[in-house]
Amino acid sequence: MKGKLYFCTIATKNYLAHIRVLVNSLLSHHPDTTIFWLLVDKIDDYFDPSKEKMEVIDLSLLKNVPNITQMCFKYNVLELSTALKPYFLEYLFEVHKLEKLIYLDPDIFVMAPLDEIDDLLETFSIILTPHITKALPLDDLFPNELAILQTGTFNLGFIATASNKETLSFLSWWKNRLWHFGLSNPTRAMFVDQKWMDLAPSLFNKVYILKDPGYNVAYWNLHERHLSFSENGIIVNNKPLKFFHFSGFDPIRIDSISRYQNRFKLVDFPQLKPLLQMYKDLLIKNGYDEIIKWPYSYSYFDNGIRIPDKARKIYWKMGNKVDKFGNPFETGKKDSFFEYYTKYCRSKSTFLKKIIDIGREHKKLIEKFPALRKLLNYLTSYLKETNYVSETSKCRGRLKKYIRGYGVDIGYGGDPIVDWAITIDLPTPYTKVGNHPLNLGGDARNLYWFRDEVLDFVYSSHLLEDFENTKEVLKEWLRVLKVGGHLILYCPVEQVYREHCKKTGQPYNYAHKIEHFDMEYVKNVLDEIGVTEIVHSNPLVDDYSFELVAKKVKPLVLSLDEKYNYEIFTLRKALAEKQAKIDALLASTSWKITSPLRTIKSVIRKLLGPLFPSSK
Repeated sequence: MKGKLYFCTIATKNYLAHIRVLVNSLLSHHPDTTIFWLLVDKIDDYFDPSKEKMEVIDLSLLKNVPNITQMCFKYNVLELSTALKPYFLEYLFEVHKLEKLIYLDPDIFVMAPLDEIDDLLETFSIILTPHITKALPLDDLFPNELAILQTGTFNLGFIATASNKETLSFLSWWKNRLWHFGLSNPTRAMFVDQKWMDLAPSLFNKVYILKDPGYNVAYWNLHERHLSFSENGIIVNNKPLKFFHFSGFDPIRIDSISRYQNRFKLVDFPQLKPLLQMYKDLLIKNGYDEIIKWPYSYSYFDNGIRIPDKARKIYWKMGNKVDKFGNPFETGKKDSFFEYYTKYCRSKSTFLKKIIDIGREHKKLIEKFPALRKLLNYLTSYLKETNYVSETSKCRGRLKKYIRGYGVDIGYGGDPIVDWAITIDLPTPYTKVGNHPLNLGGDARNLYWFRDEVLDFVYSSHLLEDFENTKEVLKEWLRVLKVGGHLILYCPVEQVYREHCKKTGQPYNYAHKIEHFDMEYVKNVLDEIGVTEIVHSNPLVDDYSFELVAKKVKPLVLSLDEKYNYEIFTLRKALAEKQAKIDALLASTSWKITSPLRTIKSVIRKLLGPLFPSSK
């Protein structure tokens, strides 16, 4: 009698929409199965596991992991989710006494019963699917064979296993490697859990390589998988499509197929578009828009400061020496890893600042030697990466509860208050202590990108004091804020900040414009504007700053002069951007003109569009 087939997946909580889609697709073809989800995260009241169709497994239940806290710290979210795979499979076999188990990535959609896997596991212990079974062209496009050689022959978004001695021996070998050698670092012959699998067919018996074209169809094998539709469903190379792997799928840009590739264009795969559109619709139906913004619990130290990749790398390199630190997320005790890393950053910063200052003093000489200029730029960027403590990182733990919905971080400096915030700064920020990308570059005094009352929050840290006309700036920020939304400010108390800089030697920011800038000053300006009420305030925190949260309680009414100035600024900005596009297009030699006048008119008409933003 054949054993029952079970399924499992691993993900953070912000993948819940993907998992719901996966689970529903599985249950439609295997209604009697059980699906296990290892939550590599903390629930933190974001959802109720009892209301889901899968069994949610907490990390703490994996007693076979030597030190789960160390693992959560030394690996980033991708590395951790994949490194835990053999531990999770072993746990399910030993604790839940399963006989046959299939792991599927959360971004997979099952299209037909996986009965062949059930049959194969009667004979084989381990089943793998290769990325490709036919050669790719030798070119610079991605994916290519060199990339597959670096990341692994087999795709570990799928693996099927049977409960026996061979499988348990395999899982023991795999997990022992991934305890410390599960980095995403192809140049060091490591790519998470996947690269290790290249050795499995030669190290273990009863490993089956499944080449059925209907399994694990994804962007990396589209050159050899030809999809078509029939009365019985989707066909791949004359065989039923079993499951599609939507790796790198972006619901906002389905035409890209995957963010990880540039080889294939959707226009060349018209039969693929309905499948991508269906998956997008299912994600949105299952709460994707809200869920994808949920935070990852292991991104921060316990004081709210974001853990930089550099800190994780240093911790990983220390190996067993990290035992002396205890819990690496804790910051309050003496001899913590946080204290160690802070001292490391300061020592590096002092030395590098001296070198950089010397380079800047001899800027004209440096410019004559490209190699020296390149070295100076590298040292500057390295300093920004290691000197990681941003102002926002100090207040994030206290203020993030006011962050809900969509909003902006103005003057973000590389480290936004939350990952999903729209980041606004100068096109080249003069302060950058993180690597998060800049979304909008421009003047924070005019948020021409946004209509009135469209944002749920406006956050800014250590920027408002740089403007002479505080009232004008705050009016503009409140213009784009919805009634009921929060204006969240974290700023220096100017006099205290000056004394702190004198006392500690911290460089003073001479961009500050208001001599008596403090919380009461900003409160008075908000009172003059008259559309907010204060919901949180702290006059002095973190040595020299204050925090202020104001809720917008009624619409902001602009005077005719203010509205006129805003619209003129917006019009000029829009015209400048459109004109730049026209100039670039007209300068191009790649387009052909059959009727020059008609073509130019149509191009201008298409590019200009409406000049004014639509009003509410």
